[in-house]
Amino acid sequence: MEGSGVTNYATDKPSYAYSTATTEFDDALLQRDIVTPTQVFLAKGASLEEAQRLVALREATNVTVDPTTSDVDDDSFSDDEEIMQRYRQQRQQQASSVQYIQRNEWHRHVNEASLQQWVVVCLTSSDTERTGRIEQAVQEVARATSGMQFVFIP
Repeated sequence: MEGSGVTNYATDKPSYAYSTATTEFDDALLQRDIVTPTQVFLAKGASLEEAQRLVALREATNVTVDPTTSDVDDDSFSDDEEIMQRYRQQRQQQASSVQYIQRNEWHRHVNEASLQQWVVVCLTSSDTERTGRIEQAVQEVARATSGMQFVFIP
């Protein structure tokens, strides 16, 4: 039958030794008492006698899963924190800016800056209550966007 797509192997002689190692999924099922350790090893293809031997071996070596402990080293989290700090700095550099300018600064802050990025110009009045609400809203929009310049001209 060579070349017919049929794989011939003996189920009574596995090509690898069974171990007491279980997958995360198996561990989750065991923790919730959905399956027994014997059922886990039977599902891996072990015979009943082999599964019972592996359960005894597992209990003898006291291999249990404790959800409060972690295999992850705390040093790896410091690397993540460093990466996040660099990302925050980059975002702050890209963040939109809000500037208050006079009319004579229009050319530099609006015309020249608009060649590199979007510029939103807010013309404000002497009505401090309405202007204050508009300025607050523009500040919120500036925090939420990046790469834009917001300019207030009184």
